[in-house]
Amino acid sequence: MTRHLTWLIIGLTLRLVLIPIIIYSDLHAIAYALHLFPFEGVTDIYGRLREIDLETSPVPFLQYDFYTYPPLSYFFFGGVMWLLKPLYTDSFSAAISSPHEVLMTYQPQIFLWLTLYKLPFLPFDIGIAFLLRRFFSDQASKVKVFALWMLNPIPVIAGYMFGQFDVVPAFFVVLALLEFRRDHPWRSVIIMGIGACFKSYPLILIPAVAIVATPQWWKRGLMVLIGIIPFILSLQLVRGSPVALDVIFNSGPAQRIFQSTITLGDALDITAHIYVFLLLYCLILFYAWYKTKRDFDALFGYLTAILLLAYAFSFSHLQWLTWSIPLIVLDWTRRPRNQLVHLVLISTAIMASLTWQFGVPEEFVATLGFGCETAEECLSFSELIEPYIYPLHFANIMRTIFAGAAVYWTYTTIFRGEPDASAISRSQT
Repeated sequence: MTRHLTWLIIGLTLRLVLIPIIIYSDLHAIAYALHLFPFEGVTDIYGRLREIDLETSPVPFLQYDFYTYPPLSYFFFGGVMWLLKPLYTDSFSAAISSPHEVLMTYQPQIFLWLTLYKLPFLPFDIGIAFLLRRFFSDQASKVKVFALWMLNPIPVIAGYMFGQFDVVPAFFVVLALLEFRRDHPWRSVIIMGIGACFKSYPLILIPAVAIVATPQWWKRGLMVLIGIIPFILSLQLVRGSPVALDVIFNSGPAQRIFQSTITLGDALDITAHIYVFLLLYCLILFYAWYKTKRDFDALFGYLTAILLLAYAFSFSHLQWLTWSIPLIVLDWTRRPRNQLVHLVLISTAIMASLTWQFGVPEEFVATLGFGCETAEECLSFSELIEPYIYPLHFANIMRTIFAGAAVYWTYTTIFRGEPDASAISRSQT
C-alpha cells in the first residue's frame, strides 16, 4: 500500500492545487445553473434558463440551453450546494449571477467557492482509482492502473479545470463493469442506468451488456428495459416541464453523434444521410449478437470501442474522453503493447481541444489577478500556431489521427481478436 499511497498523495496534491484557483466558462455556467436550486428554489432548471435575459446572463455567449444534463445531476449537485449553503454565504448568488470579470473581483471568497464546487467530484474520482485496482490480482498491476488514473490529465482537466462532473457517470460505469465481472449482469445494467442519470452516455452501453450477458433474446430485451428504468424514473423529476425533454435529447451536445454523416444523395429537396457513429455502433452490436464468446473480455472490448468511436466521430468536448479513460488505463495495464495507441488517443484529443476549448492561459488563473494589458501579451494556442498552420486544419488533423487510432484499436481488439495471456477476466480480486 505504500506505493499506492505515494501515487494517491501525488494525484491528490495535483488536484488540490487546481481546485481553488482554476476557473473556466463551463464552470461558471454550471455553477450558476446549480445555484438556482438552493438559492432560489428553482426545480425546472430547463424552463428557467429558457426565460433568461441574455443581456443580464452571466454567460450570454452560451445562449439559453446551457444546462443540458439529466435532471438528477441538477438536484444532486444542487442539493450538495444546499448543504454547503452556509459556507457559500448569500453573496455567492450575486457573484455567480454576474459577468465573468465581475465574479473575479470577489476576493478571497472565490477560492472557497471554487473549492466547495469541485470537492464533490473527488470521492467519485478517487473511487474510480480504487475500483480499477479490483480488476487485477497482482500487486504490480494494481499499482500501475492506480497510478495511470491518478496521473491521467483528462479527468484532471475535465473536473478541476473545466468544472465538469464526467467522473461521476464514469464511476458508475466502472462499478457496473466490476459487477458484470462478478457475474451480476442485472445489477450491472441498473448501475449503468444510475450513471445515465448524470450524463446520458451509459444508455448506449446497456445494449452491449445485455447482449453479452445472455444468449436469450427476451432476457436481453428485459435487461435493456431494466437498465433504462433509473433514467426514466429520473425524468419524473421534471415531468411538469414543457421543455425539459427537448433540452435533454435535442440540444447540441445530445445531437453531436449524428453530425458525422455520409451523404447518399438528394431527391425532392431531401438529402439522405448515413450516420457514421450509428453505423459503427450497429456493426459492433450485430457482431456481439452473433459472437459465441460471452465473457468480460468481450464486453470490455465492445464498451471501449463504442466510447472511443463515439468520441472520434462527433464534435467532442475534451471532458467526454473521461468516459473512456478508465477503460483505456485498464487496457494499458493489461496489454502494455497498446500504450502507444493510448498515448496517441490522449495526446491528439488534448491537442485538438487546445485550438478551441482553451483560451489564453491567463484566463484559467484569473482568480489570482493575472491579466494582459494588450492582446499581444496573451496568446492562445491557436494564435501561437496560426503563423505556421491554420488552427482548424491542425485540429482536424488531430481528430483524424484520433479516429485512426480508435478504429485500429477496435479492429485489433474486437474483430481480429488477438489472444492476451493477461486478460482481466483471468485475474482474481
